[in-house]
Amino acid sequence: MFVTPSYLRKSLLASLHTLETQGFDITGQEQRLAALPDSQDALTDFARQLLRLPLRKDWPYAEPVSWEEIQRE
Repeated sequence: MFVTPSYLRKSLLASLHTLETQGFDITGQEQRLAALPDSQDALTDFARQLLRLPLRKDWPYAEPVSWEEIQRE
């Protein structure tokens, strides 16, 4: 089964909102997503870039990722 660009776009928008509730800075990302063409490649590249979004500077919680970071916390 192939995922349509429309479905992928909706999934990415939902992911953005989830990332926002988890403290990530999604400023400008909804506009970037809306401006992308209906291309699997473009949407997949956008999805990969979401992995590098920074936490908001005002996020009050520690969010360790690696085992070492978890141990330090």
